[in-house]
Amino acid sequence: MRILVTSPGGIGDFILRQPFFSLLLEHGRRLMVAVPEALAPLVPMAAPGADSAVLPDEAAAQKGRDAGRVTAFRERVKQFDPELVVAGASPPVPVEEAVVGWLPEAPSIASGGGDSSRGATPFTRIVPAARNQPERSRYAALAAAILGWRPELPRPRLVLDEETRRRGAQELARLGFDPAACWIVCAGHAPEAAGRNWEPQQWADLLASLCRRHRLHLLFCGTPEEDSVTETVRESMGEWRSRTVNLCRQDLDLALLAGLLAHASGYIGRQTGPAHIAAALGKPVLAVAGAGDWPRSTVAADDGAVLLTLVPCAGCGWDCHLSEPYCVRQTPVEEVAAEFDRLISGEKGFRLRTLEPDRFLLHRLVEDGASLARERRRRLESRVGELERERAALSSELASAKADLASLRDSVSRLERQAEELRSALKRAEEESARREFEVRELASKAAAAEAEAAKLADVLQALKEENARLTAEPRGLFQGLFRSLLVRLSAKLPGRESDGP
Repeated sequence: MRILVTSPGGIGDFILRQPFFSLLLEHGRRLMVAVPEALAPLVPMAAPGADSAVLPDEAAAQKGRDAGRVTAFRERVKQFDPELVVAGASPPVPVEEAVVGWLPEAPSIASGGGDSSRGATPFTRIVPAARNQPERSRYAALAAAILGWRPELPRPRLVLDEETRRRGAQELARLGFDPAACWIVCAGHAPEAAGRNWEPQQWADLLASLCRRHRLHLLFCGTPEEDSVTETVRESMGEWRSRTVNLCRQDLDLALLAGLLAHASGYIGRQTGPAHIAAALGKPVLAVAGAGDWPRSTVAADDGAVLLTLVPCAGCGWDCHLSEPYCVRQTPVEEVAAEFDRLISGEKGFRLRTLEPDRFLLHRLVEDGASLARERRRRLESRVGELERERAALSSELASAKADLASLRDSVSRLERQAEELRSALKRAEEESARREFEVRELASKAAAAEAEAAKLADVLQALKEENARLTAEPRGLFQGLFRSLLVRLSAKLPGRESDGP
């Protein structure tokens, strides 16, 4: 069977799904794992032999943007031709619903939800999952739905190739770090993740103490957004800062980070992606966690410890209602240092330390919650008063606007009437202009005809004048001839006169 597993989310989510991938491959399933682009280097480490694909950006998939990447993903999945689609997130996220929509012929399975923005789940089958159910348990249930029997999933494991290991060793050598004394540290955080981390001074106190007592070398890793807090931690370590190097600004690719962790002695820091990678590489992990998603995403390591303070509001989904995240910040530095001492001494085994709050902390939680509730109520009441005043002002403005609107409507009606009158006048003017133009054309035609007739009459008159002149000239010639003839005759009859002409 060809199975497509969509795996959105972060590094930790992906690592915790590794045993599920491995199980499907071991039982003869052909697998394609679709992950965000940043996690692509981890696929061959977590699922050797599986195909991989880059999930489109979630917003792009929802809104139809980034058509090139969506098209490339769809073409790759089409070539794989999955017979089953498995949503990795719980509940499934929109990009996973989009993928199922692109593959209407393939059955699909999800866990812990599947609500769609369209009001109905697009998945063929939903495997129930409790909120904040541990990932290993949830994936065991998914595997049972696929294989027909419920397995016991092991801890996650990553397999690195020789090139990845070589890169890690070269980087440590370049930095001058002895792997036997080098620990990878993630103590910084991006601004939006401050509520999930210790205060910088708590990390500085812990790390300075470990460097002083055990002569460690610390290699700080993280994203560029975590660099500022990381530098604050290092500066607060005082003289022990010299035993540290900060690589946050380099924004390490995950293959190099895995190579560094493979050669380092272990991991110290927040319960975040690199902690899960270290655990999957069999390295000791010492992490300070919070209870926002406890116990869902707890690191599964062979050795080490994860510590958190199990406050009554655990499982809040990191929507903290208190002034500070007590589940993280109230974990004592001394307790974490003691767990590291246990590790250094060679004691094996992994412990999840959920520290119970004492009555003073519980009282502080209640007092803080009550104080914040009162403050929020005061702010709410103040805001309600402001909104009431704004509503009254808006009502007044609305009444004024309605009056203005009525006036504008009257003006518009008046203008429309005037416009209609102007249109009528314009139509009449156009008709009058057309009539006059017609008359002008008629007069012009008549004038042209009269001119032609006048030209004809002029020609006739000229002909008459010429005829008259001709006729006038002919009698004169006859008369002159007769007169001369008569004179000749008279001259002949008169005696003694010579005929000498008239």
